[in-house]
Amino acid sequence: MAFVKLDTGILDSTLWVQRDPRELFITALLMAMPHELREEMHAIQVRTLERSGFVVPPGWYGFVAASGPGIVRRAGLDPDAGLDALEALASPDPESRSEAWDGRRLVRVDGGFIVLNFMKYRDKDDTAAERARRYRERKAKQREEAQALNNQKPSRVTHGSERVTSRNASPAEAEAEAEAEAEAEAKNTKTPLPPSRGKPQRKRSGQDSPEKFTLPTWVDADAWRGYEEMRVKLKKPLTDRARMLAVRELEKLRDAGHDAAAVLDQSTQNGWQGLFEIKSKSAGGSWAGRSEPKVQTEEEFVAAAAKHRQDRIAAERRDREARGMIESGGFLDA
Repeated sequence: MAFVKLDTGILDSTLWVQRDPRELFITALLMAMPHELREEMHAIQVRTLERSGFVVPPGWYGFVAASGPGIVRRAGLDPDAGLDALEALASPDPESRSEAWDGRRLVRVDGGFIVLNFMKYRDKDDTAAERARRYRERKAKQREEAQALNNQKPSRVTHGSERVTSRNASPAEAEAEAEAEAEAEAKNTKTPLPPSRGKPQRKRSGQDSPEKFTLPTWVDADAWRGYEEMRVKLKKPLTDRARMLAVRELEKLRDAGHDAAAVLDQSTQNGWQGLFEIKSKSAGGSWAGRSEPKVQTEEEFVAAAAKHRQDRIAAERRDREARGMIESGGFLDA
């Protein structure tokens, strides 16, 4: 999208007192794009295809790729009044403050219209002029290097027999990139602050790659595989972090004298999510000592939820019947 600067000096120009030309010119500014004219172009009259006698010299301009009626419609003017305004903008203005182009502001060429003073005010920024110059020089150097490598000529947009080349960058883009470079240089030269004495700062995610889990050689692979499959069936699959914690707990149980494979098989057989010391069954068939709570299956959960719903519906029905009897006076008769 094009970037347009509207100079406040327009308030004191001869254009400001002419409503239709003023609105049409501002509309053309908003529609214009920066273009470089490599060769001179002959201006065309607004209402005919004859040359007006004015020649646009090579240079940077604002190019409006639209017809005269198209610009007039964008400006919301009457067609005849709009064409009159276009003719006024393309004609010399003896009372203009600027001698450039004899006071002309907008001329018709092959392919559209050219805003003659577009770049004059677009580049009018003392604070960014130097940065824009450096940006254009850097882009020109990059183009030369690319042409040397690819041995290709710069692409051009052709309008009839004349050539207009799109501008590679605007001053606003140059200013933005220059400011970004300045900020980057400031960050690189900034003195680092001493570490704070408060809580240690957390490391951002992605700075350190997560540790990858590897099964220790002393763990039985078949017993571990069965344990993992059981966890998947319980819809509680192990993450790498959970695997490391499980191996750590398994190592404690092994150091306490329990067989690691037997511990894994015990949890797999009983559907336990965790790992516990080997337990012996009592005479009644229950596990002696502390046992892990039974994990409710999905079918059991659905059945319990359905029963709870039926009980709630029955209670609500009884409550409604009781309220109906009170309202009808049934309890008072009793």
